[in-house]
Amino acid sequence: MKLQQLLGYTRKALEDCHMIENCNKITINIFSGKDSLTLLYALSGLQRFCPKKFELEANTVNIDFKELDFPAVTSLCKELGINYTVVE
Repeated sequence: MKLQQLLGYTRKALEDCHMIENCNKITINIFSGKDSLTLLYALSGLQRFCPKKFELEANTVNIDFKELDFPAVTSLCKELGINYTVVE
């Protein structure tokens, strides 16, 4: 799927289902799935031109996994300008 198509589907779902209002803060929980990363990337792209302004952040809930480390997620969030937190 191309990025334009992904953004189009995401925008349509947000509008049709009234999922975002002005000044919402949206947190995406990321563990290891590509679905949450795709959603994060799509919402980040839509932030630039969506008429409703919203904030994005990402987190991972560490449920007692030793040495949990997500360098790729940390790097992506930094690249997108999204705050990323690991919640213990």
